[in-house]
Amino acid sequence: MGVEFQDETVTAKNEKELRMVYETLIEDAAHEYGHGSYSGTIKEGSGLTILKIELSRDEAIKYIATNAKKWEDTLAIKVIDKVDTWVLGGWYSC
Repeated sequence: MGVEFQDETVTAKNEKELRMVYETLIEDAAHEYGHGSYSGTIKEGSGLTILKIELSRDEAIKYIATNAKKWEDTLAIKVIDKVDTWVLGGWYSC
């Protein structure tokens, strides 16, 4: 079993809306890649953790790539220099 990094830049006004966007990403991945395991997509994460930090988009991607772990939650970071913008990502089994 391998692992693949994936990140998504999304728009959400607040954490509640971000959770809805996250659920939509999971549904879209399940539709595109099926409901089985090991797709290397966001649907392989175990949940969503919204971090209480704000970074630039590039810094957020680097932070997530360094701190996310396979089999654990997708991490979300608010982008500091763009309104209502978040980066979600993690390492997903494939």
